[in-house]
Amino acid sequence: MKKDSTRKAGKLYGLPFKSGVSLAVAFALNPAFAQDVTQENESDTMEVIEIRGILASQAENLAIKRLSNSIVDAITSEDIGKFPDKNVADSLQRVPGVVITRDGGEGSAVSIRGLGAGLTLTQLNGNYIASTPGEPTRQFDFNLLPSTMIQRVEVVKSPEARYDEGGVGGTIRAFSRKPFDLDANTTMLSIEGTYADVTKGTDPHYSALYSWKDEDETYGFLVGYTYQKRQNRTLSGQTETWRWWRDNDENGNAPLPVDTNGNVVAQVADVPLFGGTSLADGTRYGQGFWGPQVVKGVVFDETRKREGVQATVQWRPTENLTVGANFFGFTLGLDSLTNSLEVPEWSLGFNNGRGMVEDVTFAGDASQPGAILTGVNVVEDAGGTIGNTIHPWLRANFNKEETTSDTFDIFADYEGDFYTLRFVGGRTKAKGGPEENFNLAYYGSNWPEQDPARVENASTFTTWQFTGESLAFNLDSDFHNNLANGVGGGIDPGSTNSSFVRSEQEETFLQLDADIDVDWGPFQMLRVGVKHRDAEVHRETGNTFYLVKGSDGSQLQQQSYVNNGGIPALADVLLDQPIDNITGGFSTNIFPAVDINKYRDYLNSNYEKYTRIEDDFVYDVGEKSLAYYVQGDFQYNDFRGNVGVRVVETEQSGQSTDTFLTRLDHTDDETGAYIENIEGVGYTQTLETVRQTKKTTDVLPSLNISWEPIQDIVFRGAVAKVISRPGYGQIGSMERLTLVTQEYYDDRKDFGAELGWSGSGGNKNLKPFEAWQYDAGVEWYYDEASVLGIFYFVKEVDNFIVNAVIPTTRNIDGEIVDVDPYSTVANGSEASVNGFEIFGNYNTDLGLGVVANLTLLDSEQTDVSLDGQTLGKSTLPGTADQSFNFSVFYEQDNYSVRASYNYTSEQVQGLNSGLTLYTDAYDQVDINASYSITENLSVNASVVNLTKSEQYAYLGEDTKDRFVSSVYSGRRFYMGMNLRF
Repeated sequence: MKKDSTRKAGKLYGLPFKSGVSLAVAFALNPAFAQDVTQENESDTMEVIEIRGILASQAENLAIKRLSNSIVDAITSEDIGKFPDKNVADSLQRVPGVVITRDGGEGSAVSIRGLGAGLTLTQLNGNYIASTPGEPTRQFDFNLLPSTMIQRVEVVKSPEARYDEGGVGGTIRAFSRKPFDLDANTTMLSIEGTYADVTKGTDPHYSALYSWKDEDETYGFLVGYTYQKRQNRTLSGQTETWRWWRDNDENGNAPLPVDTNGNVVAQVADVPLFGGTSLADGTRYGQGFWGPQVVKGVVFDETRKREGVQATVQWRPTENLTVGANFFGFTLGLDSLTNSLEVPEWSLGFNNGRGMVEDVTFAGDASQPGAILTGVNVVEDAGGTIGNTIHPWLRANFNKEETTSDTFDIFADYEGDFYTLRFVGGRTKAKGGPEENFNLAYYGSNWPEQDPARVENASTFTTWQFTGESLAFNLDSDFHNNLANGVGGGIDPGSTNSSFVRSEQEETFLQLDADIDVDWGPFQMLRVGVKHRDAEVHRETGNTFYLVKGSDGSQLQQQSYVNNGGIPALADVLLDQPIDNITGGFSTNIFPAVDINKYRDYLNSNYEKYTRIEDDFVYDVGEKSLAYYVQGDFQYNDFRGNVGVRVVETEQSGQSTDTFLTRLDHTDDETGAYIENIEGVGYTQTLETVRQTKKTTDVLPSLNISWEPIQDIVFRGAVAKVISRPGYGQIGSMERLTLVTQEYYDDRKDFGAELGWSGSGGNKNLKPFEAWQYDAGVEWYYDEASVLGIFYFVKEVDNFIVNAVIPTTRNIDGEIVDVDPYSTVANGSEASVNGFEIFGNYNTDLGLGVVANLTLLDSEQTDVSLDGQTLGKSTLPGTADQSFNFSVFYEQDNYSVRASYNYTSEQVQGLNSGLTLYTDAYDQVDINASYSITENLSVNASVVNLTKSEQYAYLGEDTKDRFVSSVYSGRRFYMGMNLRF
């Protein structure tokens, strides 16, 4: 027997929360035993029964769900460990209503009930965790958070007034382990290796945890460490910028963009335009069709190193007071190499007289507006003479970056005779982004040498074709050998450059809560509290320059190797062999590529690296909030629940460095030579700092009711108002306005240049997302660790935020000018999401069990407006009509096997080129098995993405033929061992 370490904290109707969960678990597994434990609990001490295994884990999850006053789903450490999950997002994908976004095959962001990941609030031990992958966002990057550090995770779908605001979709509350929660000298060690079919390499993963406390639980400490290295390889076929290709009629008017059904696109202003096209035989296509500006196959190789450190101390100086501190340090290193094989629009020869397009294919009737270009075959002599094809374009990127996130907090709990006081204060800080990043590019031909007597095409023909949901290239089989022998490989200095984003986030927080036992009719507890948060975000851009040795850095562009004939010949930095092992995403018969490491070694040997942080593309956002809440927890006969209100005062400040750019000229009209892209020569630029501050007050009421009229059946209902603040980039992003002069337009009109002013920027006047949400449902706990349930929910969302392209005006140097197009973000009108969650667990005495859930959503389209102007219609970004999870397991005393199936229907991702961007339906199967060699030692094996599934994205709701991307991150195998004592 040992003392109950939870004492009175977290009371749930007379029982400590942990004790209540323990009783519920015991009851779920053995009702007779539960009666004994209940009698034991009436004394001052209780026996803590630790039950391991899948079934026990499910029982604990359901106990948390059942005893909660709000609508909550939970996963616990055993469940996290038994699934083949490497971070918390992977575990959460099996919770009803949850959809995850994958990065390199691993969960990186979480959406709840059909709303985007930016509307999910994620907390660690009740507070925000700063994380930044470079471009700052509010959504947490789950790549940082290893599952081994987490004791349990709760997905809160109906808020309570005592919980922080910020999650319109829902709130994810992760809780770490603490020494008073574990036995003294608890030790956990894990060693694992992983192998992927796309990398054909093995990577390690280690984690360790040690926890100690004295016999009287007066003081204790816990330390944990995790290290993981992963070689990620993502293979993808991609397109860039779907455009409307058309000829003007005799009056200079162009046919409006239409879909495959002949309907004019709603977001006409957002559709990029190009002129019509011709084949080498003179056939003209000018009636209006959809075609991509760039088609490419991409191989992304990344070395990902994750480290996590946890240190927690607890001290109980008196019987009633417990104090402690937490430190969490996360580091994520991301070193990557990207090679792409590209066919851009200027290689098609439609408008520049090269006449090498032998054939094209369309989805739909090519003689009618709205057809979709799905394939092109370019042959160097299709026009009767050898032409310079330029393509395929070989591009590459090197990136070396690191993201760190550190969180420190102190906490104190004091338990009086009829009240509990809790204090927590701390700081979380993250910074991240590349320390080195550069791009390089070569042509497949000897262009821009532009010597008609010396045309060299390393590939004499290029064919690309969209086939179903994939992209296929067919190239000259001698392509690589020709490049290696110096044929083609023209240098592209205009695409040999650098640009990257770094950012920092920091937030300090102070919170004081009081839970007071009362006897006010049905109300048994009054909860009050106040929380102060002070957040700052800084975003900047930088460039990596390699300068001629001895340069003083005063004229970086002029001293750069790019502008001094320093780019090496492609033959000197080409990979020895074409890239192989392309097992998904796209296909090609040959993929020559740059050896980026060899290229970088050449730069480091011959030039001096210099990194500059730019004056433009910079913004800062400050956000201070003060929240007060009052909440009453009640119980009357078979009813229980809570009612409360949270009031939040927010002061938001923003500062951005806006840029005004004038494009002077691109090509010398007499010589045909490029005009150097240097300030004062190719362009002029001015900067202006803009500041803005605003204050808001939000009143957020909430009500949760649970009714248990008969044993094992719980009816629930909830209503609440919730908010989510706009993303940092949406409100803080700098404005960039560009003037294209007549001289520049004449040189680049065939490549999409538009005469006059255009621009983009954030919207500092954005309102926060707001929603009234309503929930009603029933749960039936019909057997041991088993449940059936159904919930209906409605979210009435106001001020949702979408991308928009509009015409606007600006005052520039005292002159009012038209800016068209202007890309920004706008608040939409009211929209609603409603749906059902259906879930169930079933377990047999033979050890066989099933867990399943289905979420059905219906999201309406609504108007998008800016400054009172209706811009079009949009569906809420992030919504998916269906998601389904199914797991079946078999468990005995010393082994278990589990298979899991996850399905998400097509998902809205926002607007692109005037059309709605969708990711297609996705499903995946994972399997896991474990075997206990001894009570303390077990081995496990897993396969993630057994089905080798790919993610497909397309444009428009009328067809799936507008190919955007097809991504394959591989099938991954894990094997390891766990030691716990």
